[in-house]
Amino acid sequence: MLDELIMNSSRRFLGKPTRFKLYPSHSDRGAFERVMTGGNPSDHRLDLAFRFFSVAARDWLSTGGESAQSASLDQRANALGATIQDRLSLVSIDLSGNDDAQLIFETLNDRGTPLLKADLVKNWVFREGAQLNADVDDWAVRLWDEFDQPWWREEVQQGRLMRSRIDIFLQYWLTMKSCAEVRSDDTFRAFVRQSKPFMADRDFATSYLESLRSDADIFRRFAELGSDTPEAPWVWFRPS
Repeated sequence: MLDELIMNSSRRFLGKPTRFKLYPSHSDRGAFERVMTGGNPSDHRLDLAFRFFSVAARDWLSTGGESAQSASLDQRANALGATIQDRLSLVSIDLSGNDDAQLIFETLNDRGTPLLKADLVKNWVFREGAQLNADVDDWAVRLWDEFDQPWWREEVQQGRLMRSRIDIFLQYWLTMKSCAEVRSDDTFRAFVRQSKPFMADRDFATSYLESLRSDADIFRRFAELGSDTPEAPWVWFRPS
């Protein structure tokens, strides 16, 4: 019953990513395929989520809770399957040529977990890359995956505020590139304005992102300088 919701059963999809009806971004694909195929678990968030729901489902099938203690195991299984199949709602939004996909993306997430500016930037960069027929998988592995790691997403103090390192870097990088002050709440729009001319060509776009990646590596080396190094007193950004 539930396999039809998540898997494409045709033989032409066997062994291919397209066998899954939903496929995540590059940094989560290994964990996603692992939990979907019964591989060895790890500490990835998808593994943790899978374990949580697996235990919760097994507990409910075993006990049924107060509302289903008198039901048989088959009845409980059918009820659980019907709930997932019939009461889990998905929303599909079709955009016209005049719709601002990024603005809609921001608005839809506004009432959930706040998105980092970097999340909006990533979404825009890879959408532009796909339109250029660029090797976005290579972009993901070489140029972006590290930005999804805990060090970059950790919030550090900046004045009175706590902000992720990746958002701080992007704001500083744009200030350097544009030679103009960039407000933290305008980071995404400033990135689009600054980057749009470089995203019109596949090779230019790749070089541009390689430059971003190189500057990010320098930023991290500065941020991780020990206090006993000769350079430390000259580093103007010191996240604590």
